[in-house]
Amino acid sequence: MPSDLNLKFKNFNKCVKHRYAVYADFESLLSKISTTLPNPTKSFTSSIEKHIPVSFAFVVVDHENDILYHKYYAGEHIIEIFLKFFFCELKAISLKLLREFKRVNKIEVDITSYSLYRCVFCREFFDANSIRVRHHSHDSNCVLGSVHQLCNLLHKKTFFILVIIHNSHNYDSHLLLKHLPPHIAKDINIIPVNIEKFIIFTLDHLKFLDSLDASSDALVNNLNILNHNFPIFDAFFAGEDNRYLLKRKDVLPYSFLDNLSKLSVTTFPSKTQFFNVLAQTHISDED
Repeated sequence: MPSDLNLKFKNFNKCVKHRYAVYADFESLLSKISTTLPNPTKSFTSSIEKHIPVSFAFVVVDHENDILYHKYYAGEHIIEIFLKFFFCELKAISLKLLREFKRVNKIEVDITSYSLYRCVFCREFFDANSIRVRHHSHDSNCVLGSVHQLCNLLHKKTFFILVIIHNSHNYDSHLLLKHLPPHIAKDINIIPVNIEKFIIFTLDHLKFLDSLDASSDALVNNLNILNHNFPIFDAFFAGEDNRYLLKRKDVLPYSFLDNLSKLSVTTFPSKTQFFNVLAQTHISDED
């Protein structure tokens, strides 16, 4: 048994908010596949549908949860359009991050606005041996508080953009990497779970993360029970009386949406067209 049984968190620099983040999602058409089934007396896997990305939506927010930009698109060549937009438009954000990385030119004189006795990073009190420095924000040129010298050195400004997609490593990352256009990125890095799943992958200055490794049903149920606040969601859908419906796991007629022409249909699909082929279940009357 180890002598010290206490665990202590030290990577406080990992707790600092990023300047900007992107939240994105993809939807796919399920194109039918016609094939002959193998011998039913033996175990087999049969492909019945092909997932074709057909739309994306994303929102860009800053560290104060203010919405900077949002975009929705549906059509063909989704992944290529999605990435080209990111590499062209979001490059301006990366350049802004570089411009913000400069010396502070306005030192705050009111020392009563922050604690002189406790580090704003690790929250530990300064002792006689502590080397205390002032930590400032590169984007606002304001002093944020007193910190240990080591804590300040560990806090390094990042120059990549976070792209956060729910359940990315199980689904969306496969769409992105499978349809990745050649030469779209100069630097590609991947942190895999196994040969089929990835925790993180990076395309130049874009770092793609999974928001939560859990099923959508479990996530929605937990959020309803805990009654979370959604400042970005409420700001985006302000004034929409039915926005509460978007906080639940929605039901889509995936089997009906098997080609692009279905996106032009102006009538609501019938109940039978919501049949789930994989689960072999129909939509409930409540849904």
